[in-house]
Amino acid sequence: MQDSQTDDRRNRELVARHPGTADPGEALLGDVLARWRELLRQPELSADANFFLSGGRSLLAIQFLQRLSREIAIPIPLDTLFSAPTPRQFAGRLAALRAEHRADEPAAERPADRSIADELDRLLAEALGKEWHRGIQLYVSVAGEVLYDRATGHREDGTPLEPDDMLPWFSAGKPLLAASLCELQRRGALDPDEPVTTYLPAFANGGKEAITLRHLLTHCSGQLYPTAPGGVNPYEVGYEQALEAAITTQLDPDEVPGRQPSYFSSTVAWLVLSEVLRRLDGREFDRFVDDEIAGPLGTTYHYGFSEDQLAQLGGRVSRYQRERKAEWSGPNEAETARRTRWLLAHGLIHTTRHPSNGLWASARSMGRFYELLCGHAVGRKWSAAHDRLLDAPTVQQMVRPQRPSFFDEAPLIDFGLGVTLESRRHGDEYAYFGSHTSARTFGHQGHGASPMTYADPEHELVVSFNGNGLPGFAPGRALWHRISDTVYRVLGLVPQAATSSAGS
Repeated sequence: MQDSQTDDRRNRELVARHPGTADPGEALLGDVLARWRELLRQPELSADANFFLSGGRSLLAIQFLQRLSREIAIPIPLDTLFSAPTPRQFAGRLAALRAEHRADEPAAERPADRSIADELDRLLAEALGKEWHRGIQLYVSVAGEVLYDRATGHREDGTPLEPDDMLPWFSAGKPLLAASLCELQRRGALDPDEPVTTYLPAFANGGKEAITLRHLLTHCSGQLYPTAPGGVNPYEVGYEQALEAAITTQLDPDEVPGRQPSYFSSTVAWLVLSEVLRRLDGREFDRFVDDEIAGPLGTTYHYGFSEDQLAQLGGRVSRYQRERKAEWSGPNEAETARRTRWLLAHGLIHTTRHPSNGLWASARSMGRFYELLCGHAVGRKWSAAHDRLLDAPTVQQMVRPQRPSFFDEAPLIDFGLGVTLESRRHGDEYAYFGSHTSARTFGHQGHGASPMTYADPEHELVVSFNGNGLPGFAPGRALWHRISDTVYRVLGLVPQAATSSAGS
């Protein structure tokens, strides 16, 4: 492994060593060539060898450019190495960037990622123009290095939306409770293949005795129907009453745990899982998330707010008093959206503890959480939190397929333990996170495809997006697919076959 201090010293010297020559590109060539030979471990690499045809990968290119830009305090767009892929071309481009660099530009503003920032700024501005959202947050990182962390547009009151404002994530918050249970598994406190009744004896009714924790985490327990009056929606009856109703649900007598999809029972499943966590650990699920996830990561998550918190946070918590543009595929989606809008407008989603659909956070906080998962998934540590929460074997199990692929589920979705998996392996028509995400990608979307966060371990990439509107599934999905595809394109992560096809 290369000595990072040696790398940093060489990077600083790379530009400073040749303050003024007739051909600064040629003057830098020797240094660039030596750096690339060591980086690619090819001592005979020529000045006209292509970085990517010589064993270099997109991730290595991005990391090299970020480190070089930081150390020499000169902005280097991420597409520089893709457009100048040989040492000779890169040295010439680096010399030109040096000449263009303004001496009075603060190094702290280091826009090394100006090309991706400009493209994503334009894309988000275009999205706002369609009026699906009043404001949007987007967070992008590679190997724990932040490439983009911005908010654009406005809050309900007309003030600018900020990157740390809190938006509702609905079902996209499910992985936090799933990760909490996986952490208890890592500590030896539970076995996901044990029946739920092992940890929650009161669940042994209504034909549910064979349902395991894994069945609940992977949405294949069978449909669970409430028998108690009032139903199981915490927004309508409160958390504790909904939990009691969830424990007494009835399994559809025609279904067998593990043999059919049952995502529509996910509210019941997450209520029951939250109680299992409380029985095993002693803490409420939201306190566990706050202590064990938010604390180490330095992030903020809320499952409902007190009135005092809402008053203190003010505009940082998104409100939904004004109507947004929306498009629904049919009466069922329209009715669900109408009900969700009513709950938001009347503050019930703001003040109710709901383990399945009630998370409030920023795109940045969700991105940091997925960096933790992605780092463990590839066996790397990008922050001190990696030593305190979860580990590589636990997360690698979490993000593997954990149940059969049910083709009668619309849309087809593969699941790990509480996370959605890229389903493109069944065909391009089943692509879930975008056109170019790898088969190892995992994440979760929220209501109406408005919020979405995912990690692609193949590229050590995390993308986290949310807006303060409820556009509907079709426009919401189209927007985050376009964001995803744009990120892959500007980072040079689009497979060559896809690039050729797009250009033909």
